[in-house]
Amino acid sequence: MDSRVKCNIKNFAGRIVSNAIVAGTISEVTGGKFANGAMSAAFRVAFNEVLDREPQSSKNLRIPRKYQDKGLDINEFEDRRFGVHVIRDSREIAVGAHGSPDQMKYSNNRTRNVVQWANKIRGLDSYEDGKTVRLYSCNTGFGSVNFAQALANELNTTVIAPNEYMHFWSKGDWVIAPESYSKEDAWKIWSKGEEGNWKSFNKR
Repeated sequence: MDSRVKCNIKNFAGRIVSNAIVAGTISEVTGGKFANGAMSAAFRVAFNEVLDREPQSSKNLRIPRKYQDKGLDINEFEDRRFGVHVIRDSREIAVGAHGSPDQMKYSNNRTRNVVQWANKIRGLDSYEDGKTVRLYSCNTGFGSVNFAQALANELNTTVIAPNEYMHFWSKGDWVIAPESYSKEDAWKIWSKGEEGNWKSFNKR
């Protein structure tokens, strides 16, 4: 499986539960108590989460004027309260969801095919033929054959998408960077006013 399939928004509660179950089971199999192993793992994940929060340098940064808060036209992240600072442009439709080079997902990890996504976009009040679509969705612009190109073909318009992962922070800040980037490395890109690499796709 392509390592790019999973978008880099972390499910904190899910990781605590899954780590606790695995550690508790191992503890029990090796002669210890399930509860002790599970509790240790839960604390470890919670502690690492604190260390992995956005860098202190981000706390007082103002949102650049070209962005708007919580401006996705379609927000298909599991937590719909998750705000994303999107590029302020009335000529674009902003779509946010988990993604990979060949698909975009919506709540509960379900998928829509490209025709279904195109129909959802066409159903927006703000939709106009030829309007550019920007995908805030990991890896949808990666490679020469990808979801963004398929959507551009279906909508007969320009689709802009990231060619790598999108790292998101709870405040809505984000940056396009390799999966291997630490929070600090990714933040350095955003704090300099850079976004990482977007790619544009037109109908073929």
